[in-house]
Amino acid sequence: MSDHQHNEQFLQELYDQFGKDIDEEIIIDVVEHMKNCPDCKIYVDSVKQIVKIYRSEERRVGKECR
Repeated sequence: MSDHQHNEQFLQELYDQFGKDIDEEIIIDVVEHMKNCPDCKIYVDSVKQIVKIYRSEERRVGKECR
C-alpha cells in the first residue's frame, strides 16, 4: 500500500459499524472514498473476503456439530 493516510474519525466510524447494520451515510462516504482510493478498495475487498470465508466455515462447523 502507498503512504495514503486516512482521517482517524472516518476509520473509527467505519470500525464502530462492524457487526451491526451500517448507517447509510457511512456507506455513502465509504463508497465515495473508494472511488478515488484503490488502496481502500483493496482493503475493503479483503475484509469482505475474510468475512465470507469466516461465515462459510462457521456454517460448515455448525453442521458438523449437529
